Amino acid sequence: MNDKERLEKIKEKVNSLLYLGDSEGNGEVNINAIYNDMSWLVSQAEKVEQLEQEIASLKEALNESVKTSVALDNELQQAQKRIQYLENELRNCGYSDTDLDNYFLFEFQDKQVGWEEE
Repeated sequence: MNDKERLEKIKEKVNSLLYLGDSEGNGEVNINAIYNDMSWLVSQAEKVEQLEQEIASLKEALNESVKTSVALDNELQQAQKRIQYLENELRNCGYSDTDLDNYFLFEFQDKQVGWEEE
């Protein structure tokens, strides 16, 4: 029996308890069954609450990831602009595209910006 079916069965039980009984309002109530059903409902509500908290936490983590991704994308765009600028400066200094395709470009850039590989 799935959760929806179980909830419907509980609803039917509660409704039957409200409306059954003799003309004087006397009827037999199975307290244990009601208690078990209510306990199950409470546990389901707790699971829902836990899942809602987990979803909120995951949404927050996703938002942080998106912010980080946007920041990294901006840094990448700046680096690409810097590389293009340096390539253009080298061309203006008389270096050919063949020179720029070689490792020379990286050595030149590293010296210009003070980058040293460790």
